[in-house]
Amino acid sequence: MAAIILFRYGDPEVAARVAATTYRLVRDKGVMLGPVKVLHLPDPAETAVEKLGAERAAELLADEAAPPVEEIVEMVLALPPMPTR
Repeated sequence: MAAIILFRYGDPEVAARVAATTYRLVRDKGVMLGPVKVLHLPDPAETAVEKLGAERAAELLADEAAPPVEEIVEMVLALPPMPTR
């Protein structure tokens, strides 16, 4: 969810980093990406390509580029509040 929201209202590079860590968790833990699979929200990987281009998105989404979960949590918590409707 954080990556999806950040792609819409925040920095797309930060969103891609959050998505990279999320995809690594999905693979490592064998879980599904609920917001995409169940709620049919935009896939962050596809949005990264749209916003950043295929090459930059691939760089940021690569498993070896994914920051540790703790770093991503700190990064997201440090962000300013997102706009409300």
